[in-house]
Amino acid sequence: MELAGKRALVTGASRGVGRAISKALAAAGVEVVGTSRNADRVDWPEGVSGVTFDCSTASSVESSWRAAGFDQSGFDIVVSNAGSGAFGSFRDEDFENWEDQIQLMLLGAMKVSQLVLSSWTPANPGVLVQIGSLATEYPIPYMSGYNAAKAGLAAFCESIRLETDPRIARVVELRLGDVATRFNDHVKGAPKDPRQKDAWEAMCQHVEEGPEPEIVAKRLLKALSRDQVGIIRTGSFFQAIVGSLFARFLSSSLKAKLNCYYYRISNY
Repeated sequence: MELAGKRALVTGASRGVGRAISKALAAAGVEVVGTSRNADRVDWPEGVSGVTFDCSTASSVESSWRAAGFDQSGFDIVVSNAGSGAFGSFRDEDFENWEDQIQLMLLGAMKVSQLVLSSWTPANPGVLVQIGSLATEYPIPYMSGYNAAKAGLAAFCESIRLETDPRIARVVELRLGDVATRFNDHVKGAPKDPRQKDAWEAMCQHVEEGPEPEIVAKRLLKALSRDQVGIIRTGSFFQAIVGSLFARFLSSSLKAKLNCYYYRISNY
């Protein structure tokens, strides 16, 4: 795909990975529309137009889509990136915390996909990019809602890739490892016992030591220019390459032990 002259939509573009992707696309000559729940409060990068958009539920996606006039305008590339985190024991936290995660990162993302897929044709095709997570392969302790949403998203991406004519849409799941963003600053909840504290501190360290979001953006643009489809893993070498190989070839018990070691927690 020749990126210059194309039009892209990036949800959750106010910070982190979404912002980096928006900037990289704009620098490549793409007309970029970035969304945020409060777009008027965001200092948008040069070449990115901000639009207020709510991805928290399927119904809010649909109403935001119509309000923004997206049903009357086309996109060549859609990057569904909106996300959040909730930390805590699944047993003890309010179920609403986990439900909100599924609504935003699975059902909201699915609705964005349906709206844009229905607008593409063989004469006007597009590329759908869903921002997934390596938590699909190595679940993050005390982030059960996030893990479930990203695992569901991975299955969803594979499903629509199988059923969608590639002449109409190419489907990409950009599966991220730890990236050096401020994601954890916005996670709902906090550790409530020593085991949770160990996991939380490990999470924060891994994020801090991860690659910059600009590396993720560069990887995505490379994939778009090469017309790649399917799963594209990105993150540190250990996560994206070594960890992926372990996930394929290790037994489930060994993989669980490796995951517990990574997050510095004992395995019950």
